[in-house]
Amino acid sequence: MTQAANNYPTNIAKSTTPDESQTLKKNPQRRVVHKCHLTRSEIYETLYPDKLTGKLSICGPSDSFMSFSSDGKINLVTGKKSKERGPASGELSVTSYGMKVRSEERAAFEFSTGEADEGEALNIMCYGDVTEDAKGSQRTIKAKKIMIHATEELHLIAGTQVFIQAGNIGGGTITMNASNVEKVTNNDKEIIFGQRQTFGVKEDTTTAFDPRSNVSIVSPGHINHKVLGDVKQYVGGCVQTVIAGLPLSVPLIKDRTASYSLKTTALGYRVVSAGLGTITATGPMTLAGSTFTGTFGAAQLTTAAANVTTAALTMQPASMVVTSPGNITLTGAIIYLN
Repeated sequence: MTQAANNYPTNIAKSTTPDESQTLKKNPQRRVVHKCHLTRSEIYETLYPDKLTGKLSICGPSDSFMSFSSDGKINLVTGKKSKERGPASGELSVTSYGMKVRSEERAAFEFSTGEADEGEALNIMCYGDVTEDAKGSQRTIKAKKIMIHATEELHLIAGTQVFIQAGNIGGGTITMNASNVEKVTNNDKEIIFGQRQTFGVKEDTTTAFDPRSNVSIVSPGHINHKVLGDVKQYVGGCVQTVIAGLPLSVPLIKDRTASYSLKTTALGYRVVSAGLGTITATGPMTLAGSTFTGTFGAAQLTTAAANVTTAALTMQPASMVVTSPGNITLTGAIIYLN
């Protein structure tokens, strides 16, 4: 523990001027200009000790107050509101046939609900159009909940861009409820990182009038259509389908034995060609069925690079030509020729 000194110096930091004092017997000076005996109000002026700052005050009736300071400041204070004084107590009422308010510096308005049951801090009633114009600046509205109620129409007109965001970083929800939604635009673009769902659509129609129009679906994943009704397509041009049959880590089709498969569960299958019909396979091709019928209005041509094997075949053509550069072998228990 540090021990205190026995002697302390007396000639350090001595004041060069005598101590100053302020006498309040005469300052601030207050002089009553007028006193109202009926309302117990008074008008008085005040001069503060610096002999420069002054104030003219009107006090009353009751606890209302108004003052004019020498620095240009004006204070206006109404009396307090209380049930004993009535519902209009403490109210500031201004009535005029025109008003113009101009502030050369920043203006701040602050309102509170007080003891109001409806919870309104500010209520503005206008019997005409209302226009707010922030010249070359920004208009900001902050609230926990913002409601715009239009009985007929709501117009949002922007110069070049309208930006709507739900949540601080776009993690909120935007909900629209309307009987009809119409959009008129040159380009429509959506960026969706999650899932897109449509429920309860009775009819979905896409109509394009430009012959250069194009509809493209590009997906690195699967496309799945489930239709309980019919599917009808009319194509004015050509249809081309290229199927690679590549292996996938999470396939939608579990059976990977064929790249393309077609199966009907109720009725048959029919292909009608207005011109030449061609089925080409680089490997073996199998046609299986309880009965296979081929009807040809013209000649039938069968070409094979290797052997052609037919079991249990019945043909009744008007005429038939069999041509082979090699041998022709017919094998059977009994071969009937005419």
